[in-house]
Amino acid sequence: MESTSLMFAYGLDLFFARLTPSGTFDILKDDFDHLLISVVLVGFVIASVICKKLGKNHTLKQAWQ
Repeated sequence: MESTSLMFAYGLDLFFARLTPSGTFDILKDDFDHLLISVVLVGFVIASVICKKLGKNHTLKQAWQ
């Protein structure tokens, strides 16, 4: 187990713990730019949709030639 794991157990009592066996190297810092990563992700989704439509149009044009 290399990354941070969340453990929850219930029964007669509740237990919750964050396990970090190799340290907290994989946890995002408080100043992580969430807006930038969201904009990049939305940009990739839009680019993917545009490329898919362009590919379909290209295939259709080739079929009619």
